[in-house]
Amino acid sequence: MRNGLGGVLVPVTTPFEPSTGEISPVRFRENLRRWLEHPLDGIVLFGSTGEGVLLDEEEKVRLVGFARDLVPPL
Repeated sequence: MRNGLGGVLVPVTTPFEPSTGEISPVRFRENLRRWLEHPLDGIVLFGSTGEGVLLDEEEKVRLVGFARDLVPPL
């Protein structure tokens, strides 16, 4: 059984503020906006590129919210 998942999926990084170690919402949005200028089939949050194992649930919820604000619905 195929799940239909395929095409170009981009692993999005999670930028942090150097001085505080906190997630940088501004830089996350800038990065995601740049990717969305290209023909993609999807984005991947929280993989090893996105520091997924180091983020707590609250941080992940915040990042999903930022992404939902920018990614157009299907």
